[in-house]
Amino acid sequence: MASDADLLGLGEHCSVGSCRQIDFLPFTCDCCKRVFCLEHRTYEAHSCPSAGSRATTLIVCPLCAKAVHLTPGQDPNVAFEAHQRAGCDPNNYNRVHKVWRTLQLLPPERHARRAEARDGPSNPCARNPHLAA
Repeated sequence: MASDADLLGLGEHCSVGSCRQIDFLPFTCDCCKRVFCLEHRTYEAHSCPSAGSRATTLIVCPLCAKAVHLTPGQDPNVAFEAHQRAGCDPNNYNRVHKVWRTLQLLPPERHARRAEARDGPSNPCARNPHLAA
């Protein structure tokens, strides 16, 4: 049987001074790297001084469909212009959206065969209701 000293060594104390609860499944804040109990695990609950330092904002380029990272406080227009100068490739848009076009351009008979295999011969494909018998 484990001794009391062994059991006390398992958990960690909450870093909030007024709490100091021992928690056997503690949370480590990804911003300030301190340990917290369930009640104080959120940034707001422990008043994290580093909250938001890991926040990431992205915009998607309408020309090439790539994500453009914004630094906190950066104007999206400035970031987009820098992205365009640094190597915005409009051909990438077609590569990214090729999968959707391929799926949407399946011939109607392939839709019907898939629906028949899935639902049985009496139900038409939901995408192509005009194929109903």
